[in-house]
Amino acid sequence: TLLTNYLIINYGLPARDKIYSSGLEFEKEDLQGVWPNLELIKFLNQNQDNYVFYIWSGNMFQTIASILQNYRLDDIFNQIISKDKTELVKPYPDGFCQIYQPQTWQRIEYLMIGDSHKDKEAASRAGIDFFQVKYVF
Repeated sequence: TLLTNYLIINYGLPARDKIYSSGLEFEKEDLQGVWPNLELIKFLNQNQDNYVFYIWSGNMFQTIASILQNYRLDDIFNQIISKDKTELVKPYPDGFCQIYQPQTWQRIEYLMIGDSHKDKEAASRAGIDFFQVKYVF
């Protein structure tokens, strides 16, 4: 992640496009599967009318869309911010900036749910709360 952001900052969009292209190829060819968090999926399904849900992911859009479709979650999210829709990846808050609606919501009303230290740091940089989920195997 640090190398990705370094290359993008120093070499611009051509570097980003090459990095993201290889990332998409990796996710298509080598992604070994998904470990669903069934409790989180249940929460999403039960609360889709109570909250506005977004995805801010370090994966490519095609990968995310396929996973959401497989788990019948594709209609739950208001917006999907994937790696290929940001200039810089987490922990930079570029993805959150696309989600943030200051005219409607204050930062205190956002909660990022994530499973990595990059997620936690990204939430901190965005000025929002963070909830750590654990992998459930």
